[in-house]
Amino acid sequence: GLSVATLADHPAYKTTVWPSPFPRAWSEFSERSFRAYLDFENELEWTAHALLAQAEAINAFLPMKTEFDTAILIGDFATAKDILDAIESRFGISVWLAEARISYLQLTAGFKAQTDFVRQVTTKANSALARFIISWIALKFEENTSYAQLIRMVERFASKEFGLYYLLRLLLGDFTRLSTKMAGQTLSHADTLPVIDRYIAFLRVVQAVLASSADDAATRASLRRSLSPLANRIDDLKLRRAYFSSGGEIDFQEFRPSLREALDAYTRGDNADAEEKCCEEGSEFPASIAPIDL
Repeated sequence: GLSVATLADHPAYKTTVWPSPFPRAWSEFSERSFRAYLDFENELEWTAHALLAQAEAINAFLPMKTEFDTAILIGDFATAKDILDAIESRFGISVWLAEARISYLQLTAGFKAQTDFVRQVTTKANSALARFIISWIALKFEENTSYAQLIRMVERFASKEFGLYYLLRLLLGDFTRLSTKMAGQTLSHADTLPVIDRYIAFLRVVQAVLASSADDAATRASLRRSLSPLANRIDDLKLRRAYFSSGGEIDFQEFRPSLREALDAYTRGDNADAEEKCCEEGSEFPASIAPIDL
C-alpha cells in the first residue's frame, strides 16, 4: 500500500494528512475536529511519516528559528522582527509564530501591544484548538503570572485523562511525565496543527516519552523505528539525540551527560537534584544557556 509520506503528496489524499500545512491567515487553520484515536505506535508512525513529507520545509525553518532565538538573546530586536516576517512569509501562520511575536512585543513594545496582538489573533483564528493554546501561551507572558502558578491553573482547567492536557503542557515548555497511552492521544490532538507546530509537538512528545520510559525496551524500539527516517532527513540536533537515546545509530554532537541527568531529574519531578546538577553544569560551562533555562 501507499505510505503516509506518499499520501501526503497525493492530490486526492494530501488534505487528509495535512488539512492546512501552511495557513496564510488566522482564519485558514484547519477546523477539522479530532479524529478517532489510534494506539501509540500507529499515532507515532502516522505523525513521523506525515512530517517526513515536509522534511524540506522543516529543514528550511529550523535555521531561521535559531537565528530568531539568537537575535532575541543578544537584544538585536530589529533583526528578530525581520526574521519573524521572513518566517511568516515563507511558512505562514503558526502557534509558534504567535508565541514568538508575543515574546518580541513583550521585549520591545510592552504589555498593551502584547495583549492587543493576542486579542487580534484569538478574534480572527477559526481554530478552537489554536485559540485555546495561544490564550494559554499569552497567559504565560502576563506580567504577574509565575510559571508555577501557570501550571497549577492548567491542572485545574484541563484533565490529565486527555491528551489535550499534555499537548498544552508541552507547548508551554513544561516537560511533564508522559505515558505511551497519553502520548498517542497527544499526537492525535496535534494532527490538525500546521507543519511547524506539529513538528515541535512531535519532538516534545518523543522527548517526554523517552524521559518517562527510558527502561521500556518496547517503547524505545517503537520510537527508534519511527524516528529513523526523520533523523536521517531532518537536520535537527534534538531529533538526532532523541533517535540516539532510543537506541538508534547516528553521528551527532555528544550530549553532555551532566545536562541529560539534570533534564531527567526535572522530568521526574526531583527538583532538588535537577537544581544541583544545573548548578554543577553552569559552573563547568558558564556560557551554556541550557542549565540557566532549565
